[in-house]
Amino acid sequence: MPTQAHEGSRPWFIQIYFVVATLIGLLLIVISSVTLVQLGLKEALGVKEYPSFRAPYPDLGERYPGEKTIDSTELPADQQARLEEWGRQYDAWKVEEAAYDSEDQERRRQIATSLAMLIVGVPVFGLHAPHVFKRKQS
Repeated sequence: MPTQAHEGSRPWFIQIYFVVATLIGLLLIVISSVTLVQLGLKEALGVKEYPSFRAPYPDLGERYPGEKTIDSTELPADQQARLEEWGRQYDAWKVEEAAYDSEDQERRRQIATSLAMLIVGVPVFGLHAPHVFKRKQS
């Protein structure tokens, strides 16, 4: 004989929804907390990221314009102008690269992501967990 459902019982699909939402909230909390702890440990231990260096290449126009190659130590005027422009761009890039702290920016991005996950995960877990763990009243 099938058992009678209690007056306050929910349909099975609503109960599954609350369980899944609670697990998603808990997962967000765990992942973001682990990331924040990892960032804190990296900062405390002084772990450095590998530096990346990508310098711009000079634009010298077409590589083989179809003209005869001549033995010359001087560049044509248009290539000389392009090379000087590249030199200015390279100097500006060096100044910009020296001012940019990629490690700090990456750390800030990770902190922002972790905090966003916590801001979403805590309310999702907090709102759905009581419905999952609620004890049936006799």
